[in-house]
Amino acid sequence: MFEKLGTTSLSFAWLGSVLIFLAIVCIVFAFYLLYKIWTANPELLKEYRKMRELCDLANSGHKGARLQCEHNPLINKGMRLCEDGVNVESTYSVPMYLFYQIWGHY
Repeated sequence: MFEKLGTTSLSFAWLGSVLIFLAIVCIVFAFYLLYKIWTANPELLKEYRKMRELCDLANSGHKGARLQCEHNPLINKGMRLCEDGVNVESTYSVPMYLFYQIWGHY
């Protein structure tokens, strides 16, 4: 009985409607991301990039960058055991909440 009704065409219609729905969701999500990028705070983005570069310099051994990182309260400081197992080196990173502030989440 179901062979006569054409159940394969019904399943293709269901699959097509699901694919169209997923395409619409992807398009809406893409426009949302574009809106978030366009409304980002450029001053905070510039400050975040400067702090990331400063942390990269400090982690690679630049002494002036290390001093700036030590005196900056926004930068995370940590200690890491070296490969020899005896010495300890300091590491610096920028907290993620600063990145989220750029896009208006905090």
